[in-house]
Amino acid sequence: MDQSKPRGRDKLVKGDVNLAVDLLNAGASLKEVQVRLLDRGLNEVAIAATIRGLSMPELYTEAAAMLADGSSKRQVEERLVNKGIDPLVAKAVITNKVVFFTQSEAKATEGKGQIRQFLGVFIFIVGIGLFLGNVTGRFPTFSSAGFMVMCVGGILYKAGRKAGSRW
Repeated sequence: MDQSKPRGRDKLVKGDVNLAVDLLNAGASLKEVQVRLLDRGLNEVAIAATIRGLSMPELYTEAAAMLADGSSKRQVEERLVNKGIDPLVAKAVITNKVVFFTQSEAKATEGKGQIRQFLGVFIFIVGIGLFLGNVTGRFPTFSSAGFMVMCVGGILYKAGRKAGSRW
């Protein structure tokens, strides 16, 4: 028997990629994913290519940047395939079935959002004070000052919510 050719099938099917994606999303280690794919009959080469493609955060970053720049999903998928990523793995990356965020990125984004939200609430409360001051006559300002300040506070709060959410 020829030992140079890996045993098992080398062609990925959608079920293989979905299984790997689901396992990674559930927190399984790369070794666990490898064992499960071996059990499904894939050879080591196909498993290595699948795991490499699904565990490269820079692929997700690049795909997200290309989509944000206006590229179609098909164009992004073709570019990933041209880089040597299996078409099924590229499709999984594009559809965001697996999202790899480093802890520092997630915390930094969340922190920026919380600061904007806090600032938005503070400015909104100042706007309420201006509004009540105009209505009661205790702190008269120009017409609609409180309403405008409350709008600015609401916009900042909304921007903070968007900044704190994952893409």
